[in-house]
Amino acid sequence: MTMPPAGHSVRKRRRAAGLVAAIALAIAGAACGPSNPAPIIDIAVDTLVAFAMNGSPAADPSGFDLFSQSMVTIDDNLSFDVAFDVDSATRRAIVYPVSLLSNGFITTRHVGLQRVAIPFDSATYGLRTGYVFDSSYALSPGQALYVVTNPVACEADANPSLYGKLVVDSVNTLDRTIHFRATVDPNCGFRDFQPGIPTF
Repeated sequence: MTMPPAGHSVRKRRRAAGLVAAIALAIAGAACGPSNPAPIIDIAVDTLVAFAMNGSPAADPSGFDLFSQSMVTIDDNLSFDVAFDVDSATRRAIVYPVSLLSNGFITTRHVGLQRVAIPFDSATYGLRTGYVFDSSYALSPGQALYVVTNPVACEADANPSLYGKLVVDSVNTLDRTIHFRATVDPNCGFRDFQPGIPTF
């Protein structure tokens, strides 16, 4: 039997090894599924003021939009994720997901809330599970919530979720305002709350 030249055999083995490696990478990629674009925006941290949605002029912003990290007015456009009210009797802030205020209007925002059970600054990432999508929360100063939403800007991504957290600093029952701090990872699908570009 005629044997192939040694060099030819080595080249065939190398090509075969390369093919096996390429197949392995393809299988691994398929197992992981599609991923979101690499993050490019720093974690957003801000201190904001919300007006109670009841007892305040309509032009005063009572809604918070995570994607833009801004306060907005509450209207039929439903361009907010959560809205704030003041319970004067208990001096607490009431936080509502947008679905509870839609009044029959269709909203594409699916907003979930859950309490932060650890010190606010120790909550360094958004949780994947445990959110409630159909309930409001009453928060005393110092109490906090995790928030997850699905803004239109993220809908084309593999994971269309946007993660944030907020903590109530004070509730003023006279001018019906809530001072709060919010941290948002503005990169779709990422949930890191540490300063800078997120890593996960």
